[in-house]
Amino acid sequence: MSNTIGLGFDPQSGALAKAPLHIPDLNGGAYKTELVLSRSDESTTKINWWHGDDPRPEPHSHPWPFKSEILHGGYTEDRWYGDSDIGWVKTTHVYKAGDVNDCPHGTFHVVRDVLPGTVTKMVCGEKVGDGDWGYLVKSYMPAGRTYVSAREMADPSFLENMREINPHMRPKNDSADDPCP
Repeated sequence: MSNTIGLGFDPQSGALAKAPLHIPDLNGGAYKTELVLSRSDESTTKINWWHGDDPRPEPHSHPWPFKSEILHGGYTEDRWYGDSDIGWVKTTHVYKAGDVNDCPHGTFHVVRDVLPGTVTKMVCGEKVGDGDWGYLVKSYMPAGRTYVSAREMADPSFLENMREINPHMRPKNDSADDPCP
């Protein structure tokens, strides 16, 4: 079997049988669309179509390391290094088509200035620890930012917003009046 050029997955694998997910922004739309190509305990590979910047301004971390190859377009990423005791230092890097963004576990970052038509192939590594991820929020602490778990900052309307912009996630309506069963 041959692989799809540039994407590195077998088109017969069933990856295209599941609809992509639109990830909500804060305005009722989607800032990103994700299509999972493969998922296991060790790694997840997905294609991301970027429609806009990360919706929250606070830097966030992920519960796994990842590598993101820029297939088309590009974006700017701000990263924060340090800790709550010594403070945080921000660095900025611009990624364009052909670049690979290698993001170690525990890195805090924000994606911004997304170019129109940006598409990435993201390979996420194995989840680290209990899978916690979170945000660095501005604080009055000497370091200027403090870590807050994403569980504590969860948006209660997130799932409702996901269902609204992803029709395939909505509960089935068996009503005879439903024009689109």
